[in-house]
Amino acid sequence: MIRRIILGIWILLLLISLLIALFILVPESGREDEWGWLEEYSSDQEYFTALEAYRLIKPLMTDWNHDSYIASLSAGYLWADDPLYDVQADGRLRYWHFIVCSPLTGKWVSIVVHHGEVGLGVSDKPWGYLDHTCQPIPLDYIIDSDEAICIAMDHMGDVKPEHIRIGNFSSFSHSDIPVSWLLDFTPPEGGVIDIVINASSGDVIEIVRSFEGDEVELGSDWYRPIP
Repeated sequence: MIRRIILGIWILLLLISLLIALFILVPESGREDEWGWLEEYSSDQEYFTALEAYRLIKPLMTDWNHDSYIASLSAGYLWADDPLYDVQADGRLRYWHFIVCSPLTGKWVSIVVHHGEVGLGVSDKPWGYLDHTCQPIPLDYIIDSDEAICIAMDHMGDVKPEHIRIGNFSSFSHSDIPVSWLLDFTPPEGGVIDIVINASSGDVIEIVRSFEGDEVELGSDWYRPIP
């Protein structure tokens, strides 16, 4: 009798553990069965500005959760010289990555635009729970990425950015800044040039050069000397 009671308790604990594991591992947005590359949101266009890519994914965002908003977007590469992420002459790119948040569900999800195809929850971190970093970006009131790239390249000559993203924190001054475009350049003479552009006004906020661990503020009126 005691063995049966112990066995019953053990089975009950096992079932509870399985239910907890399923609750933790599987988000509850209602669209997990459709995660992956979604053809209904694809486009014949392959290269996009940030706002063009946003318009492509917006129906998917509202289908996922009607209160969702963009909290992060980026394009380009940081560690790999892959032509997939190259900036085109008109400032468009064929790969964009968005983080979309839903306060009602308390979750965020990754949405990717790649060669005109849209993927939901396909990155190395496809989804998660909201935290203080999931703040909305006012995309209806910012300059588009191609304009930001044009402004930045005016300071960099013929060097194209390798990475572009939206942010509101300066890693150089370690302080909050207005919502801004942050562009990273690697000029042939070495080092990394970071250009920060106010996403509303288009004004250059700061230009910073990093070289061998040192960072130097070059000033917003700095222009790269042509070798």
